[in-house]
Amino acid sequence: VVASVLRGRFTTYRNPGNMNNEIGLPLSVLAITPDTEVAVLEMGGAYAFGELRLLAEIARPRIGIVTNSGGPGVLAADVADAAGLEMAVPSEALRARLRASPHLSTLGSLANPIDLTVQGTEDGYREALVAALDEADAALAIDVNTPYIDAAPIARGVVAAARASGKPVAACFMAGKTVAEGLPILKEGGVPNFATGERAAAVIATVARYE
Repeated sequence: VVASVLRGRFTTYRNPGNMNNEIGLPLSVLAITPDTEVAVLEMGGAYAFGELRLLAEIARPRIGIVTNSGGPGVLAADVADAAGLEMAVPSEALRARLRASPHLSTLGSLANPIDLTVQGTEDGYREALVAALDEADAALAIDVNTPYIDAAPIARGVVAAARASGKPVAACFMAGKTVAEGLPILKEGGVPNFATGERAAAVIATVARYE
C-alpha cells in the first residue's frame, strides 16, 4: 500500500514477492537502480531471535558527509552511525572521480567524511556532494567558516548539489557572524541549517526512520 501511494509522486521500488528475509532483502537492495527516489523494503523474520535487527542493518540509509574541517565531520559521523545511519564508504570509482577534479585540494581526505580542508570552494562542495549522493541516500555539508572564507559561495554550492541530486541535504554552517551571508541562501534553497553537525545527523536519522 505504501509503495502504491508513493508511486504517484516518486520513482519507487519495492521488494517483489516474499524477498524480505536474509537472502531476499540483500538481493532487493542490490536491485535498486540509480533513478530510484524512494525504496519501500518489507522485512520479515521467522527463524531466529534478532533476525529483524539484522535485516534493519542491511537496509540502513547511507549518509555522506562533506566538510572543510576534520573534527566536526568525525563528530557528526559518530552520531550518524550511533543513530542507525550507514557511513557510506566511497567506491574507488567515486574517489578517482574526485581526485580528477581541479576543484578539490590534494591535501584533503576522500573517505567519509570527505574533507575538503579550508580550501573548500563553491565548486568543490558542489562536486563532492553530488558525487557522494551518487552512492548515499542523504548528505550533510559542514562549513566551519573562518573570517577569511566567504560563506555565500559555499552555500550556493551546497544548494546546487541538493537540487542536482534531488536527495535530502542538510547543512551545518558554524562560526557565528562569519556565516551570516550564507544562511539566507541555504534557506531559500530549501537546505536546513543546524547549529552542529551532530544535531543535523540526528535529525537525518530521525527522518529516515519515519519515511
